[in-house]
Amino acid sequence: MTSTQPQQRYEIGMVGLGVMGRNFLLNMADHGFSVDGYNGIELGAIWDDVKFGIKHRNDFIKVATVGAPRWMDWVMKASSAIMSGEVRTFSTERLREALDWVNT
Repeated sequence: MTSTQPQQRYEIGMVGLGVMGRNFLLNMADHGFSVDGYNGIELGAIWDDVKFGIKHRNDFIKVATVGAPRWMDWVMKASSAIMSGEVRTFSTERLREALDWVNT
């Protein structure tokens, strides 16, 4: 799957734009972060994400997932084996902790 749109770099991305996700991204944008969000995910997008992660595995310093389903914990642990950066998962209630950790 290829895009005809120019590549945009985002500081924060979120999959799942329920009430909390949408408000979180709007708040981050209001504070000067470049953000992007997706409501749901397709199989092709997952494959694109895997390819991106492998290509850029040494470019990440910290990766945090917040409020992800239980299976994502396993995916993040597995990805930490090939990434040079540190990977952590946080429950939705620990959003502030995740942001503090990423920014330290």
